Amino acid sequence: MADYVPIRTPGAALVSQASATITGGQLVAVSGNGTVAPTSAATAAFLGVAAFDAASGDKVTIHSVGEHELAASGAIAAGANVIAAAAGAVATIGAVTDYSQVVGVAVSAAASCCWSSVAACGGSRGSTTRPRKSRTRSTTRPRRPGSAR
Repeated sequence: MADYVPIRTPGAALVSQASATITGGQLVAVSGNGTVAPTSAATAAFLGVAAFDAASGDKVTIHSVGEHELAASGAIAAGANVIAAAAGAVATIGAVTDYSQVVGVAVSAAASCCWSSVAACGGSRGSTTRPRKSRTRSTTRPRRPGSAR
């Protein structure tokens, strides 16, 4: 049997080309063949959070797991499922029933003007929301191998 090496390893940062101007900390989604752009609405094509600012055509690193500070588009309650929103922000899932669009779970509440921390939601997707001024830190810890779920 031939050896097989995955294209990407879960938990590792991804690198892609920006198809639009990206600001570090924005949620990004697939925008074309090998390209990403800030999310503009709920989508199942999100990849993660941009690590730094990138101009269109530049390479950008994307963090796809963990806890992240993301801009909140509307009020978000702690524990709420969040989805991608305009300008690379996140919003509460609300009446949407397409759970493939959930990017994570809010670890703490956020107002519509503030940042929110979202804990990873399965696979390689996740984000975190928290108020910008409170700087309350919530973290998720990986489970130890063999530990009870």
